[in-house]
Amino acid sequence: MPAPPACADCPPSTSTSTASSLPSSHAPQPGSSSSAPPPQPQQHDVLDPATFVPPALGEGHDREEVPRVIIEFCDRCRWLHRAVWTQTELFLTFPPAVDSSSPPGLRAITLVPRNSPETGGRFRVWLRPSAPPSADTPGKGKERWNGWELVWDRKIEGGFPELKHLKQRIRNIISPAQDLGHSDKPVNAKAPTTAAAAAPAPPVPAPDDNLDATSTPSGSDPSTTSARAAAAEGAPDVEERKPGQLLASDFAPSFRCG
Repeated sequence: MPAPPACADCPPSTSTSTASSLPSSHAPQPGSSSSAPPPQPQQHDVLDPATFVPPALGEGHDREEVPRVIIEFCDRCRWLHRAVWTQTELFLTFPPAVDSSSPPGLRAITLVPRNSPETGGRFRVWLRPSAPPSADTPGKGKERWNGWELVWDRKIEGGFPELKHLKQRIRNIISPAQDLGHSDKPVNAKAPTTAAAAAPAPPVPAPDDNLDATSTPSGSDPSTTSARAAAAEGAPDVEERKPGQLLASDFAPSFRCG
């Protein structure tokens, strides 16, 4: 059956004209999808303050920055510098862990000054480990600490903590396998550094029993003889002092650093 003749008075259809006007490169290919490309993800602005999140320091054990240390000190006693020094030493020894292979360090150290009369003379170091302690942990009052461990108290221990001992106590809780280097080794006594200090003292000759300490040998100075007699009897050698005269003993130190 022959095709019907095209009407000369009707305009051509839009779909036909559009399809015929498109070049071959833009024509839809068989099997291709005509959907629009997916939208690109919006880039994150690292300098946008609206995207900043403050650290969680007190929102529960699961979301908290742990392990964490609190240094509680009396500000009336002017112990701020000691607390800052302790904080610096702990951060140098227990830096925050970079990955799972590095030892777990401290993630936060908080300084808490106290100014009330009942907290006078206080210097305490608290530690909150990564894992909460078990409920049956022995110790009086530990149920009130809410997962914290008391590492040091100045009044209980009888003084400020020595950094070596404080680091060992914290290490035993958060990372028992960590080596503290020289802080784990005992300090040896200092040996004498010079040969003169290490050499024994020369022997002192015994006095002659046949020599009269009070007698004056011929041709000798009487002052020299009296000094020898005083030394033989064990008395100290005393210099004669004239009025207004300064002797060498006035400038000698009265103590010696050991």
